[in-house]
This record gives sequence, structure tokens and C-alpha cells, in this order.
Amino acid sequence: MDRLRDIWKDQKDFNGNFFPDHQGDFHEQSRQTKEMILCLLSECDELLRSIKWKIHRKDDVKPNLPRIREELTDIFKYWISICCIWGITPENALEDYWKKSMVVRQRYSEEYVNSLEGNIVICDIDGVLADYTAGLCSWIEALYPELKSQVTNVRKQVGIWMNAEAIGVSDSVWQEIKHRYRTGQGKLLIPPCSHARDFLYLCRNVLGYKVVLLTSRPIDRYPNIYAETLQWLKNHGLEFDHIWWAVDKVETIMIKNIRSNIVFAVDDDKKYIDQYEKAGIKSYWIHPESKYKNIEALKNHLKKGVGHESHVG
Repeated sequence: MDRLRDIWKDQKDFNGNFFPDHQGDFHEQSRQTKEMILCLLSECDELLRSIKWKIHRKDDVKPNLPRIREELTDIFKYWISICCIWGITPENALEDYWKKSMVVRQRYSEEYVNSLEGNIVICDIDGVLADYTAGLCSWIEALYPELKSQVTNVRKQVGIWMNAEAIGVSDSVWQEIKHRYRTGQGKLLIPPCSHARDFLYLCRNVLGYKVVLLTSRPIDRYPNIYAETLQWLKNHGLEFDHIWWAVDKVETIMIKNIRSNIVFAVDDDKKYIDQYEKAGIKSYWIHPESKYKNIEALKNHLKKGVGHESHVG
């Protein structure tokens, strides 16, 4: 790690001859990144020219490993330069590498290894496996102490949705809070719902169902949430087979062609429960005011052998 830090420092010091440090200046960081990307692309083109890559041309290109290594080094140096622009440290880079590897391996296992034959359970994450409201409240209290009284009031209410109105802020402030929460690893701090692990274990290892986690978490805008969700599931020992991301959950089920395999779906959002019911998918509504108010109740219901019936709280 020390040698990697030395490399980082060497490149950052050299870049200082051309690009002054502008940490926190988003526009200047964006401009510098654009310049570095153009240079990096040029080096990628140089790497292509050192190999035989045009299948339609009879180029007389011979193996030249020293040249290839030099072009790769140039690419590496520009990549480090971009990291330096954004204040990304060697430690950050290594952490992000292993996070991305976890995501890639999960995708590979879903696409090439794990099949979806047999009975399937569709399960939401936030509000079903993760106590989203409790986690978000704790995070807001820690970073926004001026909102502590409003958050305390939210904690006292049953079934309240966290939004701008609930904590008494404007929509713009609420959007900024959510953005900071999603980019600041807030998802990793959410506590699991009571008995969530036992419920998933029951579904997979006792009843023999495949578990598909179907969540509307916005990875299209916040790709980091994918790795953080996988890490959170691993940290709490929550077993599953596949994880899918979708705003229209029923449409995703239809596209994946698993409708006939679904035993039941579990969600905390009545909107999705209504969609499941309309599509003829048996479902459980996990809501503080519903009949099946938590995972423990649903788990006990399944143990009685009547889990194939549809129940909407």
C-alpha cells in the first residue's frame, strides 16, 4: 500500500504543474476530468495500434510487449490523475475495486450459474428486510442535528412515510438529504428487520424456494447502491438467489418470464401489492398497520403450511 501511495503522490505532484487542486469545485473538477479522459482515450488508441486488432486489414504488426507495457502505464497514469482530481485515495480505489468485483460476480452467477427453475418468492428489501425508516432517521439525526426533534416525532408515529412533509423541510432540502444519504453509504447503516434472516432461511432452506429480491432502489442514478446493497445483505447474513432492480416490478417479472413460478411476493408498498394482485400474483403486504405487520408473523404463517394463500393487509 505504501508503494501505491507513493505512485499516487508522484502523479498528483506532477499534475500540479498543469492542474491546480480544486477540491470541492465541481465545475473545475469536471473540466479537468474531461481533459484527462481525452488524453486517456488517445492512449487507448495507441494501445490498439500496438496490437493486431483490425480483422479487415492485413497489417504487419509484430508482438511488442515493451510498447504494450508503456501504453498501459500511460493509461494507468491518466486513470490515477482522474482519481486525484476527485480526491480518490489508493485506499478508496482498492475498496471500490472489491465492491465492483462483488457486483460482477453476483451478475455472473445470476446470468450464467443460478437458474430460476422451481418455486420462487419475490421479496422487497426496504421495509421488508431492511428497517429503512429507522436507518434513515438515525442517519439524519447524526448529520442534521437541527432536525432531531422532527425525526423523533417521526419515530413515534406508526406507518409514516419518510418525506419532506414528515420532517418539515422543503422539497429541495429533502432531495439534497436523500442525495447525500444515497452517496454517503447510508444504505449500509440500515438495521435489518426483526427475523428477516430467519424468514429468508425458511424460504430457501426449509421450503426450498428460490428467493428473488426485487427492489426499486435507484441504481440507475446511484450505481454505488448495488455494491452497498450486496455488502449489507452479506453483513447481516441474508440469503438470496437473485437481486433485481426495477421501478415497474410486475413488468420485470413478465420480462423475466417467471410469473408461473412465483409462489408469492412480499412488499411494504401498497402500490406494488395492488400491481401483484392485478397480475394474479399472491402477495403479502408488510406494513405496520396490516394484518401481517412483520416478517415474524409471515414466517409463522408459512410454517403453518398456508403460505400459498393471498393476504393483503
